[in-house]
Amino acid sequence: MVEFALSEEQEMLRELAHEFARDIVRPNAEHWDDKSEFPTEAIAEAHA
Repeated sequence: MVEFALSEEQEMLRELAHEFARDIVRPNAEHWDDKSEFPTEAIAEAHA
């Protein structure tokens, strides 16, 4: 039988991505869109 559950490492990465989207992207997305700004600082933070 094929298992579709995420591994512990995958689940940690999923949670990290969710927190980043919730805490950084979502609160700023409208501003970035309205001002046609590329979120350089947010992208750098994502890579940190």
